[in-house]
Amino acid sequence: MSAPVSKVRFFPAVWGCCRGTEIFFELRRQSWLRLLGHLLLLSLLCAFGITLGERSRIRPQLERAQSAFAAEFGAVRLTDEAIVPTRNPEQSRSLPLPANGLVLYAPDLTSGITLGEADAQLLNYLLVWSPRMLLTGVRSPGGDWQIWSKQTEPEGGNLLLSYDSSRFVLTGAAALPEYLRSLRTPKGGWGVPVSEEFPAEALFGTVGMLLYLSLFFGYTAMLMVTALLCTGVFTLVFRFASMRQLRVLTIRELWKTGLYAGFPAMIIGSFFPALNLPLFSFSTIYMFGLVIYWILIISRIERSGQEEEKKHE
Repeated sequence: MSAPVSKVRFFPAVWGCCRGTEIFFELRRQSWLRLLGHLLLLSLLCAFGITLGERSRIRPQLERAQSAFAAEFGAVRLTDEAIVPTRNPEQSRSLPLPANGLVLYAPDLTSGITLGEADAQLLNYLLVWSPRMLLTGVRSPGGDWQIWSKQTEPEGGNLLLSYDSSRFVLTGAAALPEYLRSLRTPKGGWGVPVSEEFPAEALFGTVGMLLYLSLFFGYTAMLMVTALLCTGVFTLVFRFASMRQLRVLTIRELWKTGLYAGFPAMIIGSFFPALNLPLFSFSTIYMFGLVIYWILIISRIERSGQEEEKKHE
């Protein structure tokens, strides 16, 4: 006869995991759907806390970049014919951005854009701004560049509000400079009926919001994947490398207890990404806390099974 399924709610489950090992006698019988829901909810809460911490660290950099952009370019004027800065729209120039980024403004693409290979290798991301073209590039850890481009076309329609921007990958150290040299001014317009101006505050406010949202969802995914991957690997290792067989826990229950055992470590580890300490990353804190606590939980549950067997002898 199979044991009844437990239905422990989220906050009692998290509080119980942080208080001690007693609650794991119930949590090991939790349904997978409820367990994964708890993991997702805790990942969302921890990711929100991490994002707030990152915001306090990133915000001064964004404010400095905003001031530099306003001083260099002024506001951004949008018309059907072009997107140009209000300050010296005919002058080519560049502006460094935080975290090894760069804005390249090029009013004339007759000869493309010149960027050295050494400079391209130092950049993490790039924004190319031309009156009839917008291009964004992000360098992957392997050195390839992910490129998104948007440009005017002879056809009508509001191109800025559509989602059909081109995306492709550039491979190799010389690929980005070669591609930038090949750029030429497209024809057509942006499909904007009325001319507008956007101050730097509005632009960087939007950039900041998108950045924080991407951090939030990125950290949520990272927390969930780390928990599932680490506990899954340890479960397989324990299953095939253990010198003794489990007497109380099944393999599924072992994995469930591991996921819940990582809850306190996940909460504690969430304080570390914003601190940016060299030896204390989230993964280090999570792995260390998970393994120690999980071993204690397994020992407690297995020992209770042995004691129960002795009572019946």
